[in-house]
Amino acid sequence: MFDFLKIYSKVENLYALDIGCATGEITKKLIDKGYKAKGIDFSTVAIDICKREGLDCYVTDVDEGINESNNTFDLVWAGDIVEHVFDPMLLIKEVERVLKPGKIFLFSIPNDTHIINRLRLLFGCSPQEVTYKTLGA
Repeated sequence: MFDFLKIYSKVENLYALDIGCATGEITKKLIDKGYKAKGIDFSTVAIDICKREGLDCYVTDVDEGINESNNTFDLVWAGDIVEHVFDPMLLIKEVERVLKPGKIFLFSIPNDTHIINRLRLLFGCSPQEVTYKTLGA
């Protein structure tokens, strides 16, 4: 998804929201690319890690909405979280509300039907287990 951000690489002072930021890896990468970035996640453990790293992050449940003002962000990033929310349409409406007009919503949904992921499931492992262990979350 970072390839989509290349058109903004020369623009400064863009504000990004990382939904489902976990322990802040993507939030940090957005900051490294020049964004002013904020992260949100439902996990208090993950947000505590973010705060120890000095990131601007807070705990929230996006199924209850996004606690941000209208037209705030130039970019909303939601990597592999849409499939975890109760109401994806509410999430999309909330993203539309907090995005500035004409700005970008980047999201991804994992391919759990990939053969490697199917084999992991067959042996009782979550397709995301490797990521969680790597991140310590």
